[in-house]
Amino acid sequence: MKFLQLKFWQVFALISGTIIALAMGLASISYSATLGTDELAFPVLPITNAMLFSILAFAFELGMIASVFGFWYWRVSNPLAAMFCVALFVIASAYSVHAVRGYIALNVTKVERTDARVHKIAGSLRFELDDAQAHLSALRTALLKSRGRRRSVIAREIKEQRLIIDTAREQLARSKVAVRVAPMAGLEWSLALTLWFFNATCWTAWFGTRGNSDKNLKSSKVVELRAPNGALVETLPSQPDPGGVAGWLASYNQGSPEHCAQLYEHYRARCAAKNMKPLADRKFYAGLIALGARKFRDGRNGPTLYHLPPKLVEHGDPEAG
Repeated sequence: MKFLQLKFWQVFALISGTIIALAMGLASISYSATLGTDELAFPVLPITNAMLFSILAFAFELGMIASVFGFWYWRVSNPLAAMFCVALFVIASAYSVHAVRGYIALNVTKVERTDARVHKIAGSLRFELDDAQAHLSALRTALLKSRGRRRSVIAREIKEQRLIIDTAREQLARSKVAVRVAPMAGLEWSLALTLWFFNATCWTAWFGTRGNSDKNLKSSKVVELRAPNGALVETLPSQPDPGGVAGWLASYNQGSPEHCAQLYEHYRARCAAKNMKPLADRKFYAGLIALGARKFRDGRNGPTLYHLPPKLVEHGDPEAG
């Protein structure tokens, strides 16, 4: 059920990262297969060189994604493992970008070379057609001036030349295919780097703010919400306490709802006693609301009062001691 607890932008990042990772993985595998031959890579295994390169590309794609997860998992508990994940990410990213760039060059921008070849063939056919038509005109002129047997020979040549012209016209008509334009020619590296950037950032956005590993969470402090009679209400992971609002709340005993300015003066006095810089009043009130305080007015035009939540008491890991 943890998937249902993700924020909407994390769900979008997960879907986008999955699509881009699949596209890059398939492109990398397809390109890597062209690097090998159909010969067996190992005498004892039915694996060709093309299959071996495809498996290698697939392993690099999985390693790049796994290294992102590994870095955020071990960045606090095991810095050495986190650095190893960074190295793996760099190596896998370099291969992935190179392979995706190769795939784009072979399948997306290669059409430019195909169009050039088609234009060259069409130009050659036009030249042959023009030459044949010029020769036919010359034969017709010679036919008018010839007599006897020479005239019958020229007439036969004219007939053959017409067949040659008709054949050339048919070939030229078949060569007139629709021109396919590749506007991304020359941008192979840019496209590959763009896909890599989106792939890396999408997975980081989904996993990067998920926190540390369970081990790190167990070793961190926890906050216990206790009622006035001392009964435990709830246990939550300890959060950063900018301005010491949670610390002040843990040490302050409230009998009844109090005016906001009165609470802020008590908070400023505690900060002065502990040589801390107090937050501005608005940030202090926002911190109280975030910690569970209830804000209300005493009457329609009465003063703003705050009812503080159960006292916050910080403890270490209950299993650590």
